[in-house]
Amino acid sequence: RFAKTLTILPKPGGGEYGKFYSIPALNDPKIDKLPYCIRILLESAVRNYDNFQVTESDVQNIIDWEKTSPKLAEIPFKPARLVLMDNTGGPAVVDLAAIRDVIAELESDPKKINPLVPVDVVIDHSVRVDVAKCADALKQNMDLEFSRNKERFSFFKWASSAFNNMLVLPPGSGILHQV
Repeated sequence: RFAKTLTILPKPGGGEYGKFYSIPALNDPKIDKLPYCIRILLESAVRNYDNFQVTESDVQNIIDWEKTSPKLAEIPFKPARLVLMDNTGGPAVVDLAAIRDVIAELESDPKKINPLVPVDVVIDHSVRVDVAKCADALKQNMDLEFSRNKERFSFFKWASSAFNNMLVLPPGSGILHQV
C-alpha cells in the first residue's frame, strides 16, 4: 500500500546511499502541519505497515493527529533501534536475564530471549572525579570507577556477549545526551 513512499537516496556520481520512506510522497497536505515528533511516528508506521500490527487506519490516525489525539487513539510505534543510558538499560538487561532464567527452568532454550531490535547501552555518566589537574586524571578516575563497580561492569560485559542485538559501550567511549 505504501510502496510508493520507498525512495532511493542517490549518491552523486551513481549508486545509492540507501532507501528511506518519504512521508511527503503520501501527498497529504496535513503532513506539512504535523509536529516533527508526530512525523517520526508517521514514518515509523509507514515503514512498518503490514496491515496487521500496523494498518492503513493507523497511518491515517497519525496523519489526522489533531482530530484523533483528543480521542486518545492508540497508534503503533515500532522503533528500529533503542539507545539507552546505563541507568535505564541496566534494569532492561536484568529483566531479559530473569526471563532467560525462567525459560531455562522450563527446559527451553534461554538463548532465544534477545532484544527484537538493536539496543545500544551507553555507560556514559558513571565516572566520578576523584583525581584532577594531572595528565592521567581520566585514567586514574576510570580505574577507580572500574574497581568500585566491578560487579556492575562485569554484568554489562556479560550482557554484551550473551545477547544478540545488544551493544554495551563502556565508560570512556563517549557521552549520550537523550532528547
